[in-house]
Amino acid sequence: MDAVTLTLSAPVQGPEGEIRELTLRPPTGKDLRECGAPYRVGESVDFNTDACAKLLARLAGVLPVVVDRLAGADFNAGCLAILGFMTAPTPSAS
Repeated sequence: MDAVTLTLSAPVQGPEGEIRELTLRPPTGKDLRECGAPYRVGESVDFNTDACAKLLARLAGVLPVVVDRLAGADFNAGCLAILGFMTAPTPSAS
């Protein structure tokens, strides 16, 4: 699975200057175990925003404060990108 690059609708200030895009690597099992599941499935799919925030920071290699500064639309786009990583085709059992 390839990394996903998100172009931000509004740049944010990071410790080393302005950030205009985030490149997310695919999550590992360890990432999910340590950050939590990014969504809950019930009658609908609900984002776990705390887990999404932790995963966004980790997968993009940025400090959590950078994620906190994202525009709402950019945060949501990041959550959807993480969801995209989670919905890869299931391998068949042999």
